[in-house]
Amino acid sequence: MCCCKCCSRGFEKFLVWILEKRNPGLGVREILRLLDMIRERLSDEDEQRLKGPNSEETDGAEFSQLNLEENGDRVWVGKEKTEVTAYDGKWRPLMFTLGLLYKLQRTQDDSWYDNADVFVTEEEKRKGLVEVFGYFWHYLFNVSWAMVFKKKDEEVLRTTVAESMKVKEGDIVKIHVKDAENIEDHAPDTTLVLHHDRKEIVMCICGTKITPAPSLGDIMIDLHADSADHLSGRAHQGMAIASKNILEIFESDLVEAIRLNPGYRVLVIGYSLGAGVSQLLTLELLQEGRLPEKTLIYCIAYGPPPVFKSDAIFYSHPNIFTVLHHNDGLATLSLHTLTKLFLQVKAVEGLNIPRCKIMALLRRKLIREEVDATGTRKHVSNVEEMQKDEWCKILARLDSVSTSGFDELDLVGGNLFMVKQREEKGEDERKYTVRHLSGLSELRNLSSCLKLRTDCFNDHMPWGYNGLFKKAGKETCDVGVLDEFIPDNH
Repeated sequence: MCCCKCCSRGFEKFLVWILEKRNPGLGVREILRLLDMIRERLSDEDEQRLKGPNSEETDGAEFSQLNLEENGDRVWVGKEKTEVTAYDGKWRPLMFTLGLLYKLQRTQDDSWYDNADVFVTEEEKRKGLVEVFGYFWHYLFNVSWAMVFKKKDEEVLRTTVAESMKVKEGDIVKIHVKDAENIEDHAPDTTLVLHHDRKEIVMCICGTKITPAPSLGDIMIDLHADSADHLSGRAHQGMAIASKNILEIFESDLVEAIRLNPGYRVLVIGYSLGAGVSQLLTLELLQEGRLPEKTLIYCIAYGPPPVFKSDAIFYSHPNIFTVLHHNDGLATLSLHTLTKLFLQVKAVEGLNIPRCKIMALLRRKLIREEVDATGTRKHVSNVEEMQKDEWCKILARLDSVSTSGFDELDLVGGNLFMVKQREEKGEDERKYTVRHLSGLSELRNLSSCLKLRTDCFNDHMPWGYNGLFKKAGKETCDVGVLDEFIPDNH
């Protein structure tokens, strides 16, 4: 075993040497530092479980990752007590434990996911929102695709982008498309375009480029997932770097475009990596004195990860609109939530539940389906089943993991919309269910833990959003529908 570990470490060092030699400025060692930090947290938890609660070495000590304080043979978990036993060392398939977490997460979302207050019920408002989100999704996708097969000739690239957006080449203020050799200088592909017919100035920030060849710069921005000081708080390190670089590249051109076109609104749109960067960039642009007075700015972010934690309690901005394709999993993925999930898995494994018992629990129904008076299908917890001892013990273990050692980043968009296409046979027109969450306290229902959902990968990918908005926003839209969700003082 020791030999295998040494070989593994040796191979890892060799890969690092190769990557650093080919890409000396992209911060490879920073990524490995984060991986080592996660390994350390998980190995600390393994050590505590193997020792058990009665070990002399752990007497009076804290279970650091689970926040458990020993007191005799039991430990405190918040206000309740739970048993801690030594790990029995038996193998349990990871998928079994994740299956238990998946079932319990669905029950814990009862309080907000199917709450009547979160649904956008007015037909016209719902259709207006879907048209706006569909329109700018197609806009973003077309721009991204035009820039994928970039040409070395800037004029050819400008022509291609202009054709994709159906604008004159002269209305393209600036295009940035470059893979930097140093991560401190990198920014994802970005465009700034004037739309005189709609009186809009649109900045489009593309997602991680993987076609026709992956952008190593984009990937490294994604992977620099630890947090760093940014504005009045902490932000995703890589995306904060990208936001700063885009601001340096585009700020003077953006200010000049606003000055020459008074009354035009500014829209910052982005997807995935670009969505995270667009949120941070919009926060920068909203700083007093950054843009000409009375500039109206919106951000529409498709599938962003949690990116920012403000020093101000419960900070979010209503001009930032987060759009999620139903089960899009990236909105719940951060270094904190990923580490927290692994710690929860280990905490549940510490209960030493036999494999046959886990399989029996997985077969039980924790959710029952109900249809309310409006015809909306809802999934409600089976309270009787949830009160059984096995589930109570598992829930206590999950609740005991309250920290990961990393900053708990938030989704800072003050308005979040979860859009789902309803399947109704025999109807040509597509129908949608739209859920609306507002304010940080509601958004933390998503960003506080990594959600295990079916289709969480497919719903995030471009083809997922293409399918969602296939027949929406094809012609034009009225951005004014967003104003209904912005308080007058903003």
